[in-house]
Amino acid sequence: METCVASHRDCLRNPSPSGMLPHGTRPAPGRPQDDSMPAGLRAERKKAAHALVHEMLAQGHSRRAIARHLG
Repeated sequence: METCVASHRDCLRNPSPSGMLPHGTRPAPGRPQDDSMPAGLRAERKKAAHALVHEMLAQGHSRRAIARHLG
């Protein structure tokens, strides 16, 4: 379900007609203003895995070895 919702997050937006936030509405504290970057635990896990892949590539590991290591 998490993957499906993440892939359709742009479909779930309901912007106001003027493109502005309703009066008295403030963005949630701690959330980035730019929604182009995914947030949450799943996104953090993906970023960490991505960084690990590039780190292992830089160390000279093959893609196949990295895939075996990461499962």
